[in-house]
Amino acid sequence: MSGSMLSDAEVTILSLVAEGPRYGSEIEEVIAKRGLREWLIVGSVSFYYILDRLEQQTLITRRLDPVLPGPAHTVFQITDAGRGVVQTAVSDLLRQPRSLADSFAIGLANIGALKPQQAYRALLQHHEMLTHRLQMAETLWARHQEAVQAAQESHSEGVQALYTHGIAVMQAELDWLNGFIEEWRVRHPAVAREETSEIDTSATTPLHHPTLKADEGKQLQKIKRPKAE
Repeated sequence: MSGSMLSDAEVTILSLVAEGPRYGSEIEEVIAKRGLREWLIVGSVSFYYILDRLEQQTLITRRLDPVLPGPAHTVFQITDAGRGVVQTAVSDLLRQPRSLADSFAIGLANIGALKPQQAYRALLQHHEMLTHRLQMAETLWARHQEAVQAAQESHSEGVQALYTHGIAVMQAELDWLNGFIEEWRVRHPAVAREETSEIDTSATTPLHHPTLKADEGKQLQKIKRPKAE
């Protein structure tokens, strides 16, 4: 939430209207085209609810297109008050550094409440989820670049910054997490011993090969994320 008490979705939609008068459907198309929907939790229903709320706050106005009348052709336009609010909101968001007290940080601060193996499993799960999220962001950014090149358009400075910053932050967290997980295994050797003990060598036959538990095996393979070529 910004200093002006607008949600991230409200700031984004108000900012798009600030670029110039837009149809409601056009705003949705721009959000999709710029890949903003992947970063914002906003559906079609909540989208129009946000527009209604911004209008109630006199931050935008609406009018019907005289040439193409009808609800689908309602034009939204920012007011002077709305322009001032969105400029203040965006400035506040850019000025403030990321909060240190996010959910993961609070979990780290209280990691002593868990047994070493419990903490280890939770860290591996976090690593797996973050790796998946990073791969999705990289894929979306690559698709966006291809779409821009195909349309022979230039990158929006804001969209480029959104993706490259998000990817850089996630990669930095993964790099730190890799080191922390390795340190955890050194500090708590029992974690590594438990992994080894899960292999039942006494029951090995030509038709029975010892393996780690399925979930553990997948997780351990993902601790070191291969660099993209």
